Amino acid sequence: MRILVLVSGEKNKGNTKRIVDAFLCGLKKGNHDIKCINLCEVQINPCKDCNACVYLKDKFCVQEDGLNEILDEIMQSDCIVFASPIYFSFFSGTMKLLIDRFHAIGKKYNYDYPKKKFIVLATAAGDGSSFNLLKTFINEIFIEHMKWEELAFYGVSNCKFNDDFISKENDLMAIEEIGEKLRRKDE
Repeated sequence: MRILVLVSGEKNKGNTKRIVDAFLCGLKKGNHDIKCINLCEVQINPCKDCNACVYLKDKFCVQEDGLNEILDEIMQSDCIVFASPIYFSFFSGTMKLLIDRFHAIGKKYNYDYPKKKFIVLATAAGDGSSFNLLKTFINEIFIEHMKWEELAFYGVSNCKFNDDFISKENDLMAIEEIGEKLRRKDE
């Protein structure tokens, strides 16, 4: 299975990085092709709604940023992992910029999106209700509209500071288990 991990946490040693590391630890003994992309290191412009993607054959978008390469990776992957801090009950701005540009995938495939599996791993400073809006979005866009299959959603709440993870060992073990289940599923 080819797995693409899209990370939108700004901090190299932050909470989002910790949950990604736990997930990858669960996958470590598997025979997967895994690629991680830190979206914060890639230039992703906002969608211009120019609709040029309707006419393109050799790429997704006319903009000269990192989007085409990322969308190529998504199309080549079986499972996409979205790992993001939650800001104001939603993905980080960097992740949102990428998802807004999924419009180009829809245009390229006449809105018959290629079937994908996905996992969401998220951290939030607030309580568990911080994930409600995100879950609604995921259900409406990824599941209902794009027809992607959700394998897991795991949100770690009350993560205001990096030191908060000292008390989050159970969460990290649960996220590692998500990676292990995916590994076993593919064996």
